[in-house]
Amino acid sequence: MSIASGSGALQATRMQLIAEMLVKSTLGQETQDEKMATLLLPPGPDSLHRFSRESLAAVEQRIAEEEARRTKHYQEDLGDVELPRPRADLEAGKQLPRIFGDIPAGLVGVPLEDFDPFYFKNHRTFIVLNKGKAIFRFSATSALYIFSPFHP
Repeated sequence: MSIASGSGALQATRMQLIAEMLVKSTLGQETQDEKMATLLLPPGPDSLHRFSRESLAAVEQRIAEEEARRTKHYQEDLGDVELPRPRADLEAGKQLPRIFGDIPAGLVGVPLEDFDPFYFKNHRTFIVLNKGKAIFRFSATSALYIFSPFHP
């Protein structure tokens, strides 16, 4: 009888371990899906969008969602987690990669949504491209707590 109860406890432990592994793999899948979504950003002039009040509101919403997710899934040990980094080819001061093609004339020298996945996800920034396709990155926070980024 003790053998049967021992095997039942062993089976319950195995089921619990399998359930934990499934939960961990689904959480890992979400982050993997997020990584894939950032890689699937369509390069080219079609991916350049003007920075507007709606885009700033969307950034604010993404930041709020990220904060809510962090507080919900708080983890004490972040040992093996790779923190996201800005893409080296989209750094401020560098030229826009060739894969983006030619910049439409109407988008030169105007604020554009930041398309670097690191900044797009949870940073209040926008970029401006000059005729030479150089990237200039600016903060979209209020200056002196008075002027919005849309102040003339």
